[in-house]
Amino acid sequence: MVLSLTLMTASMLTGCMGTQHVPFNASSDLNSVTGITLRSGGEIEFARTGVWISNDTLYAVGYTGPVAFPTDGIAQLTRDHFSVGRTAGLVAAIGAGLFAALLVLVASSSWNIN
Repeated sequence: MVLSLTLMTASMLTGCMGTQHVPFNASSDLNSVTGITLRSGGEIEFARTGVWISNDTLYAVGYTGPVAFPTDGIAQLTRDHFSVGRTAGLVAAIGAGLFAALLVLVASSSWNIN
């Protein structure tokens, strides 16, 4: 029971999140940035959320340590965001599964075979 609740909660948390790519703008909210796409086409994912800009350079924490990129070479920012559509779909799927389980339970209990 505890395992099923843990798995359901974990799937709900991951199912509710999505990735958003937005054009780079130095005045954007940088707290939720999880990666960047370079103008050359390369994609870099950061180890921690959040970046900062100083002297036309974007600084972040990569998987191998601190990283720095000139802002004129950045095309897009990658962010994690709450996805309403995914959340609604997940809730509907869980509700349908629970309803189907309830129907099976009611049907099996009403067919009392001796």
